[in-house]
Amino acid sequence: MRIRLRAVVLLALLALPLASRALSPEEAQLLFKQAEQGEAAALDGLKRAAENYDAEALYRLGTLLYDGKVLRRNPGQAVDLFNRAAEKKHAAAQNALGYLHQHGIGVEKSERAAAQWYERAALLGNAEGQYNLGWLLEHGIGVVKGAEQALFWYRKASDEGHALAPMRIAMLYDSGALGDAERGEAFSWYRTAAERGDSMAQFRLAETLIRPDAMSAISAEAVVANVAEGAAWLEKSAAQGNPYAQYLLATLITDDDVHPRALARALKLAVAAAERGHAGAQRFAAFLFEAGQGTTPDAATAARWYREAATHGDLEAQHALALLLDAGPKEIRDPKEAASWYEKLAGAGRHEVNLNLGKLYEEGRGVERDPKEALRRYETAAEAGYAEAFFRIAVLYDEGRGVPRDTRRALDWFSKAAEKGHEGAKEFIARLIRPMERRDDPFGSRFGGSAFGAAGSSGFMNPWR
Repeated sequence: MRIRLRAVVLLALLALPLASRALSPEEAQLLFKQAEQGEAAALDGLKRAAENYDAEALYRLGTLLYDGKVLRRNPGQAVDLFNRAAEKKHAAAQNALGYLHQHGIGVEKSERAAAQWYERAALLGNAEGQYNLGWLLEHGIGVVKGAEQALFWYRKASDEGHALAPMRIAMLYDSGALGDAERGEAFSWYRTAAERGDSMAQFRLAETLIRPDAMSAISAEAVVANVAEGAAWLEKSAAQGNPYAQYLLATLITDDDVHPRALARALKLAVAAAERGHAGAQRFAAFLFEAGQGTTPDAATAARWYREAATHGDLEAQHALALLLDAGPKEIRDPKEAASWYEKLAGAGRHEVNLNLGKLYEEGRGVERDPKEALRRYETAAEAGYAEAFFRIAVLYDEGRGVPRDTRRALDWFSKAAEKGHEGAKEFIARLIRPMERRDDPFGSRFGGSAFGAAGSSGFMNPWR
């Protein structure tokens, strides 16, 4: 049954100045836990201690009013209780007041006041207050920004056993905020944070151990040891649900030719990271479903995950999705949606997709048939140097689609495509040159050539370049 403390009763309790034996932190913690479980006697014990201005009881009762699990939630009354406890130098209450002022809960928001309360708690040795003050100093919130000062308080918090402080120290060093010469200090702090269970530190440590640039100056045996340790840290981080670790571990497993049966696990890890919103994992899971790695091929599920990553702005996923919708299995084809993704990619500077868009306009799939627009798209791709674009333009001139038929211009574009290595263009060149040789040779074909040089040579093309 939910226990409710009426405001009038609470204020009456707080008005009593009587002092008695103070609760120890352990006694107050026990009463607090029992009160959370709905035990009325425990809540009465906290009330009686609060009547006597016991700092620990005031803090614990304020916490119950703040979280609203047992008492009706009332942040304003929680602030009053925390203030009374803070006056008695209760460090946790001072830290709580810092948090409430920082976020404007039960009191007017004031980041400056938050910093002051955090500092009071920090000076009393409260690890949370030290960490929070470090965070404000690191980001310049309510105080003058200062990396060195932030490091000082993060170190204090770390010395007190704060689980998150080593990670902030590592990131300060890694970011260069303390100077480029100090970046090397990050590694040991990542290790400290990883050993304290920080999943992101475990991932960063693993990433450092297995990346190629970390192995250039060490022996082969050390490389093997680093990779093994990195994989172990990745496993720990992934087990905590870290999507970055899950994704990296999935890619490592997929690249492992020694254990091909692990593909199913790679897919499971990729999907787990994908479900947590990791765009790279969403794209990777889509690839595995499309390729049938670790599962049977599933184009529909692949399209779903590509689409998730694509909506997060992943250009590779947008491209893969467009290709799948354009030329994938018939049951999922959607050239109209494919065209929209191609357009987004073209706008982002991915000029190769203009080839795909040109073909859609040429064939009238997903868009209204428009040979002139197809030509424009092909020309854009040609400017970026794509051989297929030269070839498609040549075909349009050869067949007179969207432009007047022009064999010589077609031959010119086929030649450019061939110079780019397009094999199909060479066959078209040979086909077009034969009738032109017969037409242009005043002596007839018995001389075996043309007035412009050997058939198909670059000399033949010079007059039209």
